[in-house]
Amino acid sequence: MTNARSDSEIPWPPTPPHRTVAPEAEVTEVALLSTAMSLPDCLAALSACRLGVGVVLDEPGRRPVGILDARALLSHLLQGGTECRVAGQVMRPCQDLVAAPQNPFEAEMLLEQKGASFLIVVGASGEFERLLTLSQVLSQRRQHYREYVQRLEATLDEMRADIHQMQEEHTEILGVLAHDLRGPLGGILGLARMVSADGPLPSASLVREYFRLIGRETEQCLRLTGEILEFSRHRSHNVPLELATCSPIALLDEACRLYEELARHKSIAFEVRRPSDPAPGILADRQRLHTVLANLLDNAVKYCAAGQKIVVSLEYSPHRVSFVVADNGQGLPQEEIEKLFVRFYRGSSKPTAGEASTGLGLAIAREIVEAHGGTITAKGAQGQGLTFRIDLPMHSSPVAGHTNK
Repeated sequence: MTNARSDSEIPWPPTPPHRTVAPEAEVTEVALLSTAMSLPDCLAALSACRLGVGVVLDEPGRRPVGILDARALLSHLLQGGTECRVAGQVMRPCQDLVAAPQNPFEAEMLLEQKGASFLIVVGASGEFERLLTLSQVLSQRRQHYREYVQRLEATLDEMRADIHQMQEEHTEILGVLAHDLRGPLGGILGLARMVSADGPLPSASLVREYFRLIGRETEQCLRLTGEILEFSRHRSHNVPLELATCSPIALLDEACRLYEELARHKSIAFEVRRPSDPAPGILADRQRLHTVLANLLDNAVKYCAAGQKIVVSLEYSPHRVSFVVADNGQGLPQEEIEKLFVRFYRGSSKPTAGEASTGLGLAIAREIVEAHGGTITAKGAQGQGLTFRIDLPMHSSPVAGHTNK
């Protein structure tokens, strides 16, 4: 093609033709052109794209300045157009530049509103960001649906796993109730039949002993059902904390009162160590902390034999209050100690008087302590007993997932 300009108008040395590379340069539907490109190069680029249309960028500022159509450019060249670079009269100005759509549905709506086959997406200051064609939008929408279906399937898988776990726990609970309630209820029934049998009544002292045993077995049944109920509440994450300022020493004394008596009946030494100075109050749910301490003391009495010892102590520092329950009973191997706070886990040690256990008490204790922002730990060894330690912040407040009434 003949160049009608003078030599002085032609840049020297000649600038090699180049194309501006954009994030979607691989898109073949719309060409991305530059004001620095020659018209023959523009025509070649437009011929290679499916729509035969290109967006021209002002190279220094990367701003869209016009749209170049292959037909218009070819007609211009056939009529003798001689511009070496993209000229204003060859292209039509860019209109309806858009900000980046939030999702493929918004992009599709914009394309429909404008009756266009592609969108020119620009940034806040008007600089070119990318081209968005109808096929890209439809592809993104399909990808959006695929990802949505994948998320939905993942959610359904999690729900199925939760349901399966709940079914297993339900079966486990039924097994625990059937096994652990059978003994106490059988004992209650036997004692009741002995008292109500025909013939002379046992002596008053023997009747009192029968009723004492009935009371003990009933308490065991209530404790088992209470643990199941507490577990159900925690399983549904419905653990409202009724926080109030309470005395750690009063909590300790209240919990020790019953278990000190139970330890005495099993000939187990029971020692309570209190600080010499009055302990400051803590913000806590008194009833739930009593449940935790009662569980630890119950385990200590349950797994200690006659002649062994339980030591309960209260410690405090400027930032925390600690309850410690230690015994020199059977203990556990280290690998079992690490599993003590797992729901339904029962170690190899057996209660010394045949007491029942659900395997839920320590798991519930941990959840209650953590709801107060504290920690509970266990250490010990086989044949050397166990030591449980509860550390609570001096001013407890409920953590995420728990509420305060």
